[in-house]
Amino acid sequence: MDILRLPEGEQFIAGSGSLTGAYQRLVKIYDPLLFFCVKGKGRVVIDLKEYDVKEGMLLCLPMGSIVSCSQRSDDLQFSFIICSFEIFREVTFRFEHAFFEFLKDNPCIEFPKHGVAGMFGFVQGVMSVYEDKEHIFRIPVLKNILQCFFMEVYHKSFKHLRVSASRSTNRREALFKHFLQLVHEYYVTEREVSFYADKLCITSRYLSAVVHGVSGHTPKEFIDNFVILEIKALLQSTELSMQEIANQLHFPDQSFFGRYFKKHTGMMPSRYRSEYK
Repeated sequence: MDILRLPEGEQFIAGSGSLTGAYQRLVKIYDPLLFFCVKGKGRVVIDLKEYDVKEGMLLCLPMGSIVSCSQRSDDLQFSFIICSFEIFREVTFRFEHAFFEFLKDNPCIEFPKHGVAGMFGFVQGVMSVYEDKEHIFRIPVLKNILQCFFMEVYHKSFKHLRVSASRSTNRREALFKHFLQLVHEYYVTEREVSFYADKLCITSRYLSAVVHGVSGHTPKEFIDNFVILEIKALLQSTELSMQEIANQLHFPDQSFFGRYFKKHTGMMPSRYRSEYK
């Protein structure tokens, strides 16, 4: 089973698969998703960053991220858990915000060998609960297992979390990180640098200087890269028409949408879709 989002009417699902649904294909994640690598190895791209995956590693994919499996061995296999945002929020509400920032910055987590069996035990527990559809306490049991699972992830990440929190971060680096968070949150509707500068209470010129100084790229490049990634995911993974994609991403019209995509990729979106297929 290679499902990457919740089927309609389901609160959670669990199973095994090889991530073929995202192999050489961009897929947007709409529900909190956990992958535990059971065997094999591969390489995944999450929001433009590459990560090597091997047996015993956990992938935490937040809502809104765009993922692709660029390489995989023939024996690559994952156990996965997908739950609704409501369940995820309920089982993690006690955790501090820094934990979620850590997971966002480190979506691929490697556990020590002695801890792999225990983590996989939690995953197997959720899979067992999913199969027992007649269990009268199915959802409460699921929530208890997931909460224990995230407590264990927190415990095993605690040392890295503290190191990350104690690192001295200057104002420019903090602004740059905040800018990226805002882009990830608003890029679907906001593509002007001035919008993000206003959110950060600084001028557009200062934001440009900060982002270029830290990364070597302009704020507009980051914004456009996220927008183009979103468009590619929609062209590859959905049957939405060009007009529907233009509307979903708040372009003024289909013509403007086509010119924008061609400016950044060298081809019209319809050609990109046909060449990809």
